[in-house]
Formats: sequence, structure tokens, C-alpha cells
Amino acid sequence: MAGLLQPTSIVTKAIRAANTLMFRALNTVVIIGRDMEHLLMRYKGMTRDKMMFIPNWATLSPGVRPIVPGSFYRSRCSGSFVVGLSGNLGFTHDPDVVFDAALLLQNNPSIHFLLSGWGMGFERLKARQDEAHLTNITLVDRVGGKTRGVSFSR
Repeated sequence: MAGLLQPTSIVTKAIRAANTLMFRALNTVVIIGRDMEHLLMRYKGMTRDKMMFIPNWATLSPGVRPIVPGSFYRSRCSGSFVVGLSGNLGFTHDPDVVFDAALLLQNNPSIHFLLSGWGMGFERLKARQDEAHLTNITLVDRVGGKTRGVSFSR
């Protein structure tokens, strides 16, 4: 479909006019891409103070988190190296890849997989773990900032 609408076509001009009206009426426009600001500034009525940039976590610089002694989660995991996966699994993240890695590494006691989340992918992880009973995987239901009510399974 790329290239279907040309910049000078009547349809493109109509869409741009509708967007201009919309941007004038909006109080805030949330952008998640670094490159969107200059594109939105092309619209009359759009101002920088209307834009709120929320970075996509995948574009943030990777960093090492310090190990917290006595961590609620780490204390439930064997192994000195913990692989973590958390979030809404199955739509853009393929949890089967992580489970397959745990399956391949099941005889390496220094690596443990801590998997937390929700969604159809997390349900698939639970089903696979129910069949495989891997000891190097800990499944944690969705974590909402509090540890109360968290259930662990292996």
C-alpha cells in the first residue's frame, strides 16, 4: 500500500485538513516515537506544548540493575543468573522463544527464568509449564506493584 496516496492527491489533502482541525481541537497529543515531533509540527495549530512524549521502553538505553539482597522475587529463584520476562505476552512478544530457551538450559543450575505477566501468551506459558514441569522456571501472575496476592508456580 506504500505509495498509494501521493502528497498532492485530493485524498491526502483531505486527510491533512482533517488532522489539522483535530490537532487544533486537542489539548494534548501523546507521542511515543522520537521522530514524531517534527512531523506533527507541520500541522497548523499544533504546538510543542500540546505534545507529551512517552518513550517506548524498547528504545530506552539498556542498563544493569543492581541486585537487591533479599529481593522478594530473587529469593524464589534458584540460579545466579535470572532471565526475566514480564508484561502482556503473546501479541508482540513470543513467550515460546523464552520457554524454549529454558527447555534447552534446564540442566544448567546457574540460570533461572522468572516469567510474569498476563495475556494469551502467558496462558500458553502456564500450559507448557504444566506439561514440562521445568525446575528452572518460576511463573508469577501479573504484578501490579504490590506483592500481596502474587502466586508462584514452577
